[in-house]
Amino acid sequence: MEDERWLQVVIVDDHVLVRKGIRSILGGYGDIQVVGEASNGIEAIMLMEQLHPSIVLMDVNMPKMDGVEATAQIRSRYPDTIIIGLSVNPNQNNQETMTRAGAVRLIPKEEAGDRLYDAIHEAVQSRSTSGRPWLRLR
Repeated sequence: MEDERWLQVVIVDDHVLVRKGIRSILGGYGDIQVVGEASNGIEAIMLMEQLHPSIVLMDVNMPKMDGVEATAQIRSRYPDTIIIGLSVNPNQNNQETMTRAGAVRLIPKEEAGDRLYDAIHEAVQSRSTSGRPWLRLR
């Protein structure tokens, strides 16, 4: 029997090693389940339609469709989805652009190993205390 408390996560990054690294980090936590991976924004939107995860970890710079456009489209179609941006260049412009698109925050990729789990839970807690519908759990 599967654990009903898992937060379902999709990882979106054009680098397979980054996706595998994030999957490995999150796999060590019993309350998170990575349900899919995408290499660009178009694939991310297709996965959203199939999987309806609660959380998307979104790279900013990708081919075909970048993370900013994908974030905006996902948030317009699935407004309760939490999107956390990831970038090797987390400058003020990227932070503001991702926030305007609908991400709750932008985390530098080099800090993801240390900060990602806490960032996910902070976003979940913020969403649940803001009066918005709670996340879909598996």
